[in-house]
Amino acid sequence: MDLQYSSDSDSDTQEALRPPPESFLLKYSETPVFRRKETPSKRTTHVFLHIPLSNEQHALLHSLARKFWDELSRRCVLDESATLLETLFDELTDTARSLHISLSYNLTFENDQKLGEFISLLEEKLSLKTPLEVGFSGETRLLPSLDGSKQFVALMVDQETRNKLESTVELINHHIPGKRDGVNNMPYSPDFLHCTIGEIHQKDVQFSAHLQPVTLAAASVMASQGRSKTPLHQKDAGEARKKPAQQAT
Repeated sequence: MDLQYSSDSDSDTQEALRPPPESFLLKYSETPVFRRKETPSKRTTHVFLHIPLSNEQHALLHSLARKFWDELSRRCVLDESATLLETLFDELTDTARSLHISLSYNLTFENDQKLGEFISLLEEKLSLKTPLEVGFSGETRLLPSLDGSKQFVALMVDQETRNKLESTVELINHHIPGKRDGVNNMPYSPDFLHCTIGEIHQKDVQFSAHLQPVTLAAASVMASQGRSKTPLHQKDAGEARKKPAQQAT
């Protein structure tokens, strides 16, 4: 806080004010100097299957999102402000987005060490191998967000893909942090495995439609860490250490 001195005097020679005492600055500082208590920063991750798209696949999913919206608009009463927000295109970067299948909700850890231990455990125990073919049955439904503010246009996986991914979801659920953090650290259900192709800001609407079945290829299992997304390095069973053969005596 700087103190300014002003006067109506015409004198050009003015005695400068002495700075206020440090105790005064500490009292009125928004963040008191030397009183800032450091707390461990929490870390959040989200585990998912990464699915890159070709131009043809992107165009197909775009058309499916539009067909779903047309069916929804024709058969349901929506708010006048309700629109389809397409998630397949990033307007900020002017680029097409890839898809993902969530294998967990957001998971919050106490610090970097706890998150690192979780990632290492997944890399050690994950049996799911990629690249992996994933199928979608054609069932497309609205799934509400956890906070209820919007609904996702979700392509549901078929039964074969659900069976492939179920053990991975269960592995993650078994090792998520035990303490709830808001809507984080909730177990994920294999029954809701899907990829999102759009969003609708419309509450309390239940709707599903059967569209064209789709088969795509997942490139890797990934975990987000802040804004970065890191592939999980899965250990091959053949790389496991072998015990030395016991010799007969």
